[in-house]
Amino acid sequence: MRCALTVALFSACLGWASCAGSLRTPPQTDDTGITSLASRRVADDLRLCRYQITVIVSGGTARLEGKVSSNADKGRAEELAREAGAARVDNLLVVDPAAGEGARC
Repeated sequence: MRCALTVALFSACLGWASCAGSLRTPPQTDDTGITSLASRRVADDLRLCRYQITVIVSGGTARLEGKVSSNADKGRAEELAREAGAARVDNLLVVDPAAGEGARC
């Protein structure tokens, strides 16, 4: 019984760890890596996954495009781009209270 419980807990931990993988990935230094990591982090974020946010990185500067429903979500997207390795962020996200309504992650 103990063995089965240990295996179940270990399996649950592995499943959770794979979901949080992009959060543990270190910041990237090249444009392609930053774009990929920032896009994954936005898509995996429980607050931002309902929006269609585009991340484009050139010369270390991330450009964020799309719509979000609040300034807090706009700031969160910028924070994730910086954590992914962007030296600068042009946050062109538009705040639209109706953005993401009815969308699910």
